[in-house]
Amino acid sequence: MIKLVNLNKRYGEKVILDNVNLTINKGEIIGLLAPNAEGKSTLLKILGGQIVFDSGEYLLEDKEFNYKDKGRIGYMSDTALMPGGWYVKDCVAYYARYFEKFNKEKCLSMLKDFGLKQDDKVKKLSKGQNEKLHLALALAIDGILYIMDEPLATIDLIAREEIIGMILENFSPESTMIISSHLVADIEKMLDRVILLKSGKVVHNELVEDLRTNGKSVVKLYKEVYRNEAN
Repeated sequence: MIKLVNLNKRYGEKVILDNVNLTINKGEIIGLLAPNAEGKSTLLKILGGQIVFDSGEYLLEDKEFNYKDKGRIGYMSDTALMPGGWYVKDCVAYYARYFEKFNKEKCLSMLKDFGLKQDDKVKKLSKGQNEKLHLALALAIDGILYIMDEPLATIDLIAREEIIGMILENFSPESTMIISSHLVADIEKMLDRVILLKSGKVVHNELVEDLRTNGKSVVKLYKEVYRNEAN
């Protein structure tokens, strides 16, 4: 479904992604994991069509990625994107206007489950509520790819199960989901595959089931790879 061939990205002299080669299958929930400054957020932004890469290939469903494909991608950034002066209903209207595959009723249902009201102002939402808003907007796109960059970052322990349940409930086997999170233990049970980045390179790409067969967990693998890394 997704294929990256010799993908490179740099900012000035700093190499962010270094000849990344990767094939990602449909129907998988993938954990893209690494400490800060290893390239994962940059890779997610490229996959979501938020920024461009310098060289290489990005194929989506066997075709070269096009900016129009963004309409089929549910992208949740690690930073809030909706203007603080907007109301929740304005955010929904924006997505309904600019995303062809946006399912408004699905979004409204999730917002209701999250306890968010249409007349709530974005800047008055707590960090956790803001994340729930952006999660609902992203998941309501009936797309082929979902990208979640730190979806649990400001969610309290009790609410994490609610968020994880919402993600799993709205995941279609006809799509692919990529999740990045520092809360590795919390998302491990969701994952079909784990991809680890180090210095802009893919250093591990394994099925979680295979890890478990070999007596390892995602948490254990993560610690082995990054034990001496500063977070």
